Amino acid sequence: MISRARFAKLTFTFATLGGAALLAQTTPEREVEASPTSFPFEARLVTALELRQQPSRDAAPVSEHHRSLAAATNVKVLAASGTIGTSGAFCKVEANGRTGWIRCDDTNLMLTKFCDSIDSCKSYCEKTCTKHSNDMKSTCTRVMTEGPGMLPPGSPALKTIPRSMKHVSVSGAQHATQLVLDGLAKLDDVIDKDPSWRGYKVLVKDCYRSIVEEVETECGLVLWGHHVRDKLKNNPPTTDAEKHQAHLAEIWVSPPKAGLAWPGADFHTSGNACDVVVIDHEQKWATSCAADNNGYGPPHTSKAIDVHAASKMLDDAMSKAGAKRLDYEMWHYEWGMPADIGCRCQGSECDKHWPPQCSSASCGAH
Repeated sequence: MISRARFAKLTFTFATLGGAALLAQTTPEREVEASPTSFPFEARLVTALELRQQPSRDAAPVSEHHRSLAAATNVKVLAASGTIGTSGAFCKVEANGRTGWIRCDDTNLMLTKFCDSIDSCKSYCEKTCTKHSNDMKSTCTRVMTEGPGMLPPGSPALKTIPRSMKHVSVSGAQHATQLVLDGLAKLDDVIDKDPSWRGYKVLVKDCYRSIVEEVETECGLVLWGHHVRDKLKNNPPTTDAEKHQAHLAEIWVSPPKAGLAWPGADFHTSGNACDVVVIDHEQKWATSCAADNNGYGPPHTSKAIDVHAASKMLDDAMSKAGAKRLDYEMWHYEWGMPADIGCRCQGSECDKHWPPQCSSASCGAH
């Protein structure tokens, strides 16, 4: 996903439009105090899971006619029979008018949701975060950091991605699960054996990001958007700059419109995703997030290869390395995802989603 780069661009846009005139004093920043899992909470299933009457693989289904909850089903998690992500754990959930138990012995089976609408995210961000008074950032001290789709910083499941690979460069210190490290090692081998890659490498960036980092970025936008809304409510915009601020505010209050996601867990926070781009012999990017350099993330600038050809070459290699791609982001790849997860593609099927626009609004397009 593109949150870091896109956030920087939006912050710059705000500043250059006279955003300082809209600044207001806020509560002083505090150190982050992470919170463990607290019930109930909302989540979204990554894969289909059987809904059982009791917390056991041998228990009868809640309904013989509808044994499973489909992938992408939103559930309310009421309780757990053990620690989520550990062997034998089951979670009691409500979904589609039914209550039962699903497996939650793997943190990748579902993703924790904190909010998913303008109003619910305004409420969540106000309760969880403090808006900075001098920039579009926030400090979030009450984020739930343990739950489905989240690994805490320093987790033993997070490994440092080695910088010793021949064809795979790593931007800074990146961390991910062993599954990702194995996939990148395979990618290095795939590229080494494919002559079409001569003169090109891949750059790996933005792998694991903590849930607190994600929420602070997304809630930073949400809170600033509502701040601008409130400031302009009693003083309707008259200048072009003020009108543009009002337009941006409507984007900020809804993170997906800004190329982000609603606050919650994703495959970066679980350590199973990386942003990967093709680089040429001059270290220029041949791919990025969006095909048309629409402002979502840094642009691709290489003249050595057409961006579509470079993207197809990368999709093919990443598929052989076991990764799937977000169909609307040219650079976001994941490992270990189930076959029925939506808005993903692999190998040549990704070409059906060309050109990717780097916005979740185009999920499943084409």
